[in-house]
Amino acid sequence: MATLSKLKVGQVVYSIGRRRMGHTTVVREAAFPVRIISIDMEKRCVMASWNHNPPMRFSERHINRWRLTEPAKKKILG
Repeated sequence: MATLSKLKVGQVVYSIGRRRMGHTTVVREAAFPVRIISIDMEKRCVMASWNHNPPMRFSERHINRWRLTEPAKKKILG
């Protein structure tokens, strides 16, 4: 898990989310890259680009859910 003190400008961390596979009930875990643009220690937030979108402000509660390393890819059997 990421914390505000472990982040550095330019670092890429990963946001994990659950996504449905097409129009089915099968769910998989997806990892989205988050690039840190700037860190504001006074306001306890960061400006970051989530999934290559324009930068947004993220609070500490969002940062705590991010992972520092990309998770291993799982094979989906079906």
